Amino acid sequence: RPLAPRGSHVRAGMLTIDASVHGSSGSLVRFIPPVLFLSLPIWVCAFSSWPGPPLALALAVVAVLPRLLWQPSQPAEGARFLVASALYQNFVYPCFFGSPILLAVACWLRPLVWLPLTALWLLFARVLSRPDLRSGMPWEDFAKHDWGIVALRRFLRLRLHVSEELRSRPASQPVVIGIHPHGIASDYRVAYDGLLYDALPGRPVFTLAASVLFALPLVRELCLWTRCIDASKRVASAALRRGLSLAASRYNLALSPGR
Repeated sequence: RPLAPRGSHVRAGMLTIDASVHGSSGSLVRFIPPVLFLSLPIWVCAFSSWPGPPLALALAVVAVLPRLLWQPSQPAEGARFLVASALYQNFVYPCFFGSPILLAVACWLRPLVWLPLTALWLLFARVLSRPDLRSGMPWEDFAKHDWGIVALRRFLRLRLHVSEELRSRPASQPVVIGIHPHGIASDYRVAYDGLLYDALPGRPVFTLAASVLFALPLVRELCLWTRCIDASKRVASAALRRGLSLAASRYNLALSPGR
């Protein structure tokens, strides 16, 4: 039986892990994802006509300000935490799910620059590199310590309850974990992935995600780094044969072809 992680407790055969035990690290994971995720709208504004550069500067400030207002070592409460979370989430969500629109605007403003870059990304993400059809592209440090994910876990006061029976099961024996309900955006799935590394040590748990998510810039990377693979029946069956455990909701399966 794996040892209980720091900050957790066992009661009535159930391990409970509180999100407060996971904070932000001092590694490059604190800086790389914001640059990748938030630079697209900033560059789009910078290349546009007035007031493009001033707006780009304002967006850059909004991207950095939440990290200055609140640190994961502080309690997840008070005005500073609420303002930081509101700024980050309301800025990041449009960047993620609006990325096709941002790319379209960028291609219109600077076609000689952005059209080739967009074509190269499509070639890479849809043809040359398809980890979503195999074993994903997990980034443990990111899932555990990214500022935005840590803030989301702390805001939701997320707790993960895992039965001792599941923890005692050999990691080489795959399991399928049902998720319900899916919710509006299934944000909690991104939030709980970092906790699963400690809750089920040694067990690779991948979430089945709708195929369309892997066709969206930024959303694709977020899904891959937090252990998502395509929800098609072929991919899921192959993952189980390779010894991977899966988490899935009926909604994800219904959106994917070949279920």
